[in-house]
Amino acid sequence: MGIGNAVGSSIANISLVIGITAVIKPLSIHSKLLKRELPILFIAMILSWILIIDGYLGRFDASMLIIAMILILAFIILIVSKARKSDDAIKSELKKEKPITMTNSVAAFQFTSGLILLFASSKMLIYGATKIATIFGISDLVIGLTIVAVGSSLPELATCISGALKGEDDLVLGNLIGSNIFNLLAVMSMPGLIHPSSLPKLVLWRDYPILFIISILLVGMSYGYKKNAGTINRIEGTGLTLIYIGYVFYLYH
Repeated sequence: MGIGNAVGSSIANISLVIGITAVIKPLSIHSKLLKRELPILFIAMILSWILIIDGYLGRFDASMLIIAMILILAFIILIVSKARKSDDAIKSELKKEKPITMTNSVAAFQFTSGLILLFASSKMLIYGATKIATIFGISDLVIGLTIVAVGSSLPELATCISGALKGEDDLVLGNLIGSNIFNLLAVMSMPGLIHPSSLPKLVLWRDYPILFIISILLVGMSYGYKKNAGTINRIEGTGLTLIYIGYVFYLYH
């Protein structure tokens, strides 16, 4: 269930969350920083796949994932720091997006309370849905890939819809890229650290290929055909959503 959650949540983030958000409001991607982070997402996917390709997630594998997560965070912090001092597009974005009237205490309160409510509501949904799925004899892997994964992605969905409606399109994609990197490295490492075990082959040869395919689609949509921007329109958003619906239907068929 833990591995299924990490992979399934990554699939849901790209297909379901971006799909629904783009249907509500088409997304225009401008930030050069995000386009530098998209390759990092593929590095995280490839690394996590290589480490579990033998069908076993042990403590060594988990340690490598955590080290990779730390290195990626350090790299992102480094390029953001450099961008602040250069003429990169992110520099003007950071200045424009910085709150002017909100105090730090108010921002901290809103962030903390919102995070607690999102976490609590997701946990309630996951608990109830998992109990129902268990009664009907659905496997832990499928529960992790679908029910738990969707519950884990609900905070991302709420954040993305809110960001898109406020015109923060880069925030939407950045949120999901970061979430998927975290899922595949930090979340994936937890089962290996706590309880090393063998993995179902289906994760390697069914679910990971789906994740790679929709990630490639995301890259194409994000880069687009223009020099400085790509657009994820409602048709593409509908397509991503239908891919996820088809994927879930296939799992339960």
